Amino acid sequence: MPLIDDAVEDSDELAAGLQERYLATAAGMLVEQSGQRQPVWACPVNDFELWLGALEGLLDMPLGRRLAHAAAESEEWRMQAADRQPPNPLFGKEKKRLAWLNEDWHQRGMGEISLLDSEPGEVSLVVRRRPHPALAAGITCAAWERLQKQRYRFRWSDGGSGESLITLEPDRREIPSASAMAPSWNEAPETTTLAIGAHPFQLSYNEGGDWTVDGVRMLALARDLLLRFEDVVLPHLADMERSSDPRVGWTGVDDRDRLLFWDALAEVGRAKFVASGEMVLVAAPADWVDVGRRFLSTSGMGAITTAESLDDMGGVRLTADNLYHPALAIGILLGAWERAEARPAGAAWTSSESGHTIELTSLRDLA
Repeated sequence: MPLIDDAVEDSDELAAGLQERYLATAAGMLVEQSGQRQPVWACPVNDFELWLGALEGLLDMPLGRRLAHAAAESEEWRMQAADRQPPNPLFGKEKKRLAWLNEDWHQRGMGEISLLDSEPGEVSLVVRRRPHPALAAGITCAAWERLQKQRYRFRWSDGGSGESLITLEPDRREIPSASAMAPSWNEAPETTTLAIGAHPFQLSYNEGGDWTVDGVRMLALARDLLLRFEDVVLPHLADMERSSDPRVGWTGVDDRDRLLFWDALAEVGRAKFVASGEMVLVAAPADWVDVGRRFLSTSGMGAITTAESLDDMGGVRLTADNLYHPALAIGILLGAWERAEARPAGAAWTSSESGHTIELTSLRDLA
């Protein structure tokens, strides 16, 4: 009985900490209240691995190394925040600093770091219960650099069973510190107004040291990391050709490589949603507000604020104040429209300082 009581107490403490750390806003965002106060994507760990694999397949290139470097740069910038200063005790400094890191990582779903070996020319660290090997490698390198105030090169190997070995070697090069990175789109100012209803993390559970919701292990991925990942990938798309009949029109996105990447993000999200078999019932345009609440807001992707009919075939115009990333959100909405209307969907997106506008219509004209 005491073991059960302890588990419940640990889970209640975790759920309370997550709800305090991640502000659920009326705009459907989950905004971290520590670090650089970034919106996060609350993503099941297994879904993230599938998402990355599908993106690699669509772009026909491995993305692990690029994800790792984006994660390292994002984590470095995150740890520059005033409230992310590591402890500096007189005794047991290394042990206490690792405990400090692990407490932070636990509420982000990043696993648990421990020091395996440390020599003058090489440091070996293990990340257990890591969400993804590349993520573990990148954030481990940045975190260790912060603790040691020294640059490192890193490599990693995956030991299976959710365990990765990260090896660091001192890097004498002068590398500029990571700086802030703004989204490439316009949108309404972020709101601090709280969302109505239960917080998405209210039912979080501490399951063997992992953060889970309804038995599913979760990961909080900062938008800054995704933006850096996007910028790292873009130069490698130069030889790709965009479809002559794209599914989504991205008004205001003039960079050809970014168009390719956004197309891929939306297509991966659409295909995943359609394959999930989720039931989507839409009897009137206003029902799209509930669709947004159910499939966007619970993961921090945004919220639909208004919906109006465009035609007699299910076409709708939706608005949103903020989106975690337009391509990710539109991929979900395309899949939801297809599930509701039982035929392929197309979309048109634009944004301004007033927010986002998304038009969902049938991809093909009906005879």
